[in-house]
Amino acid sequence: MYFIEGKTGGFASIPNSIYWTITTLTAIGYGDIVPQTGIGRAVHSIITLLGSSIIIVPIVIVIGEIYNSLYKAISGRAEEK
Repeated sequence: MYFIEGKTGGFASIPNSIYWTITTLTAIGYGDIVPQTGIGRAVHSIITLLGSSIIIVPIVIVIGEIYNSLYKAISGRAEEK
């Protein structure tokens, strides 16, 4: 983002850009550094979707496995009676 945005919007250095990327990926997004250009906003959108995917996909997999385990346990008990 440092090379895309330059010094606009708070991207004054590479460490500031890395800080922005980490806060965007983790969906914290404090809003203190904001992309101003169209390309910067497009990159921001992609990083935000990527960050959401990194969090949401594993949660869905874990919930699905818990559901399957509970379903098998409950259906096994029903057959024993």
